[in-house]
Amino acid sequence: MASETREYSSQETTHSTDELSAQETAHDATRDPMMNEDDPLLELLNYSQDTSSQPQEQEAVPDRPRPMPTTRTPKIKWPKASEKAPWKQFDEDIEIILESSMQVPVHRKLHTLSTLVYSVAKERFGIEETKKRKEAPKPNRRQHRIENLRKEIRQLKKQYRDSSQVQRLGLSQLRDTLRTKLKSLRRAENKRRKARERTRKRAAFTANPYKFAKTLLDKERSGTLETPLEEVEKYLHDTHSDVNREDVLGDCDRIDPALPPETPLVTTEPTLGEVKDVVKKARWGSTPGPNAIPYKVYKMCPLLLKRLWRLLKVVWRKGEVPEAWKEAEGIFTPKERNSKTVNQFRTISLLNVEGKIFFAILARRLTSFLTTNAYIDTSVQKGGVPGFSGCVEHTSAITQLIQEAKTGKKDLTVVWLDLANAYGSIPHQLIYTALQHYHVDNHVQKIITSYLDGIKLRFSVGDQLTK
Repeated sequence: MASETREYSSQETTHSTDELSAQETAHDATRDPMMNEDDPLLELLNYSQDTSSQPQEQEAVPDRPRPMPTTRTPKIKWPKASEKAPWKQFDEDIEIILESSMQVPVHRKLHTLSTLVYSVAKERFGIEETKKRKEAPKPNRRQHRIENLRKEIRQLKKQYRDSSQVQRLGLSQLRDTLRTKLKSLRRAENKRRKARERTRKRAAFTANPYKFAKTLLDKERSGTLETPLEEVEKYLHDTHSDVNREDVLGDCDRIDPALPPETPLVTTEPTLGEVKDVVKKARWGSTPGPNAIPYKVYKMCPLLLKRLWRLLKVVWRKGEVPEAWKEAEGIFTPKERNSKTVNQFRTISLLNVEGKIFFAILARRLTSFLTTNAYIDTSVQKGGVPGFSGCVEHTSAITQLIQEAKTGKKDLTVVWLDLANAYGSIPHQLIYTALQHYHVDNHVQKIITSYLDGIKLRFSVGDQLTK
């Protein structure tokens, strides 16, 4: 089609680098006597070689849109960070397989990379087992004794109502004795329970002080989404769609034109240092995207990270974002306690970490470009600007104003603004206009436009999926 971007076979060699082009004889695993014929790595390698050896068309679309899978990809049971040997062996084996199989355009190379990494890891490490709900602990002997005493006291109450005056005197004494024993047992049980709770909290604080403090300060959030699928689809459509998306915004007289930048935006290909820094600062336990490849793989596999960096350079040079980076796995997280309706949940989109690494580098460069050229007024805008503790500064200012109003007995009105769907309500045309307004390089605009024009989100409600 005329509207599609075509990639010719002659252009592939132009855009490729010596590091990206694999040599067929460099790692011929089929001739290696050390590899077992039943090895799953060998099967993947043979399959990839058979695929790469097939004749290709002279004209090929680099990355055609494909439907998202109907089920979520199971998570891999990755080794621990302290287990260096399995990670090193995995990194070396993946490097051999990828070197012999990456004979396709860059967009398919990224898909092949994540697919082979997942397949080999699944065969080698297995799948994470679904966490089962912990069963309620069985009552101990003291708790059994407490329950039996309660039953005996209830029976004495019934006997007391049906007994004579003489019998009631003895039943009263027996009831008081049982109540004394019950009170003593309860006191001992509460003491034991509080001691175990203190031990549990002390261990949780020692393991992760930040997470423990967060559980104390944050309000409790819990619940299960019970809204029917039809209502969820309508809610997502109304929240994430924009009927005026293609409308041109036009000029605004109240916006002054931005002066040309004194410091240009860095538009060179991402460096290996930038990629390593992004991966280093990413959280180890960050949830992966649809391809189920987490940050920990690139943290522990330097050879794989270097290969990913080479692919990111080609993506940057071509300016076309792969389709796999535009797919998001949506989940619902509760906002409050006992949440049930869709309005009581917040939507979070999980993206593939390869795309997150790429756009983290782009975001850092844009932030540096805007702050260096004073396009951002840091006296007003502090969120998202490195080096500014916006929350602390604003909170301190409000606290001081409230204290002065109390001391001087003055009137003070504090207004909190919470924008509904703040990020989702921003039109794409406004983003494009802002990029042009601040003289952002055309190639960077092309990358951002390519990303925003094809995002796919999929949300799950129990066992049902909606796209």
